This record gives sequence, C-alpha cells and structure tokens, in this order.
Amino acid sequence: MEYALSLNCCRHPELAEGVRARLIDKDNRPGWHWPDAHHVPPAVIEAHFEPTWEGDHPLTGLA
Repeated sequence: MEYALSLNCCRHPELAEGVRARLIDKDNRPGWHWPDAHHVPPAVIEAHFEPTWEGDHPLTGLA
C-alpha cells in the first residue's frame, strides 16, 4: 500500500506545487487545487491508494 501511495502522490500536481512553494521559490505560498483537506473529493483521495501496476505487486519477491 505504501508503494502505491507514494507513486500516486508523485503523479499528482499538488506535490510539485508544494515542492515549488517550499524549496524552489521559497515563497511558502502554494497554489493548491483545493482550499483545505476537507474540500478534496473522496475519489481523489481513494485514487491515491490504487495500485499503479497490473498483476502482483512488483516487490513481492523481495521478502
């Protein structure tokens, strides 16, 4: 689950905007798509937990 979550977070433009505001421009003024976490649609949140691969988890054999 953590692997899927991290991959999906990286795909979403909110991460890039946060990096821009905090690390690149250092203005600490991100232009988020939603005013706060309560306004993020449930479908967007749920999509972050969906696997990005087909079949078995790609790290299954590492145990």
